Amino acid sequence: MGEAVVRRRAWRPAAITTTVLLAGLLPAAASSADVRPGRPDLGYTCGSDRGPVEVRAVLGQEYPAAGVAGEPLRPGALTAEVTLDRAALAALLPPGTTAVAGAGRLTAHVRQGASAADADWSGLAAAGAPLVGEGALVLAFTGAVAPVTVSAPGDVTFTAGDLDLTLGAAGSGSAAGPAPASGAASAVTSGPAAAPPAGPAPGSPTPAPTPASTPGPTPAPTAGEPAPVSLHCVQKPGQRAELGTVPVTAAARPGPGGSGSPGPSGPAPSGGSASPSATGPADGASSPSGAPTSAGASALVAPRAQEPAPGGTITVGGPVHSGVSGCPAAPQGELDPRRLPKVPEGAIVLPMPGADPFEPVPACAFAVGYANVGKLGGAALINDPARDPAMIRVDMHKRIVMLWTDDGSPGYVEVDGIGELELPPAEATFLTFGFMPTTARMKLTPLTPLTLTVIGNSDWDQPVITTASGYQNLTLYDVRVNGTPLDVGPDCRTAAPVDLTLVGRQDSGISTDDGRPDYTVQTGGPLSSDHLVIPPFTGCGSGGEDLSPLFTAAVSGAGNSLNFIQGALCTPTSDEPNGCTPEIEMPAPPHR
Repeated sequence: MGEAVVRRRAWRPAAITTTVLLAGLLPAAASSADVRPGRPDLGYTCGSDRGPVEVRAVLGQEYPAAGVAGEPLRPGALTAEVTLDRAALAALLPPGTTAVAGAGRLTAHVRQGASAADADWSGLAAAGAPLVGEGALVLAFTGAVAPVTVSAPGDVTFTAGDLDLTLGAAGSGSAAGPAPASGAASAVTSGPAAAPPAGPAPGSPTPAPTPASTPGPTPAPTAGEPAPVSLHCVQKPGQRAELGTVPVTAAARPGPGGSGSPGPSGPAPSGGSASPSATGPADGASSPSGAPTSAGASALVAPRAQEPAPGGTITVGGPVHSGVSGCPAAPQGELDPRRLPKVPEGAIVLPMPGADPFEPVPACAFAVGYANVGKLGGAALINDPARDPAMIRVDMHKRIVMLWTDDGSPGYVEVDGIGELELPPAEATFLTFGFMPTTARMKLTPLTPLTLTVIGNSDWDQPVITTASGYQNLTLYDVRVNGTPLDVGPDCRTAAPVDLTLVGRQDSGISTDDGRPDYTVQTGGPLSSDHLVIPPFTGCGSGGEDLSPLFTAAVSGAGNSLNFIQGALCTPTSDEPNGCTPEIEMPAPPHR
């Protein structure tokens, strides 16, 4: 996929790889629909063995509009666009370095009233970028961040603190490969597939270290490998570094004899000196260095910043670990011709008629998100990362469409594949018609594989658009109204399949850049369906009582959306870093 040198992580040149995101539909009371973004532009002075280095960092992040005491506040993925002087950076790196990649961490100061804690937001990664050239060098570090929980109501403010960077020569074990070339949506085919025609084929950018969250000490460089450069960067004084503020309300008290969320918290621990608890790896072991290791990043792991401040009401959490480093078999099925765009006149379609199909290339990823239901004014977490989430299986090795032009005008590149995900059942809680508390379990069953298309080439100043589309059945069961079971029978479902289309966009560095986080099939990012229609319900009820109109009136219709964040793709057959080791990334839920 086309990526400028400042992009996040890049395509593997070894094989066609992909991702896709899938959907669920679970109405609930808490909403993720509103966000409050922050984007401070900050100057830093960084210490190094050869003297100070000046950098600028533009920080981008989104925050929920509100929170509840005792429930995690989940900031969106953090992006730090770091600008460095090429000559100053070249002086720090080994002679002959032609490209640089990096890892980083930001210390975020979290404050609520008199309570404060420091969140260690590590695991940021930047793709390899050419060191040669004129002007400033921009590296875009990005990654999911740990949630924060507060035990009392009140505004919670997040402010950027110190920035730690580890920079190394791309291709020297830790960073991957030579300097990347910006390119297109397609990648090189493998196996018996026909090769693309000669001509200005799209480049294949080099992947950067994939943020991971497994424990372990900071690895030492391989023998003979140049050590990376560590920079501890301190903000210049007098700058506004606020990332965002989230108003937090008290948790609801349970009714008499009931159970549920606890009431408002009592006072902070004595003296307000409780330390923030950074949730460690799944097995409870902590990293000796206190830092997660970037997958395939060798020594490109940022050093730890200052020790956290006292927490008081604030608890800093850590990422959820997947504990998975391999993929299931590639999904089976064919592209849905109804979902494919028209082939441009004169384009080449691979494999050609009569040729053998491409060999499957299995890949997989985790994705989590929210379903926002318009009539209920709420949202629900889909594929909860803390509750045995399902994995997306992907095979993008199905079809390639290419059109090159002789006059230098933009051409056309399309890569097609299939994806498959069967989400686990989930429980939804909502207020029917705004006053009747209702819980239900919902199950989404795929009827067809998802058809995936990736179209565009940033080298031609085109955005790269990914779509994932297919059909799912939605079944409703185990319904309770105000705690009383409601028999909806064994066949309460939508009368027609849910017609789903998720869209992701990559546009950094082109004229139509919308300023939002990018999505690519390899690195993941935000995918959404902004105009989802829930069909009417049928088959709901028993004993002659038809409850379908009730659910149709409460849930069905337009004005719904699905918002997902996909983690980095694991492609086991690709060279490392392949997104699989030491574990497949588990993304944080999105905010939109």
